[in-house]
Amino acid sequence: MSVAGEWDDGRGLVLFIHGLWMNASSWDPWAKEFDGNGYDSITYRWPGESEVPDRPQIPEAVRVRDLAGQLTGIIGALGRRP
Repeated sequence: MSVAGEWDDGRGLVLFIHGLWMNASSWDPWAKEFDGNGYDSITYRWPGESEVPDRPQIPEAVRVRDLAGQLTGIIGALGRRP
């Protein structure tokens, strides 16, 4: 996932956030569906998360407070609300 400042192409914005024992790629089919139906979608990858789709892992030393802070920063940088 990358965040590149403000943009608004008139489409709705969806931010997909996964839980434990999953990874960002678990949202790929949904992101594709939303992108194809009038939305921009972003899948959030946890810090230290494996990019290998079939290898979900729990990153060590990740705290919910840290994730919430990071997500708050990402959402603030988008320039529009997801």
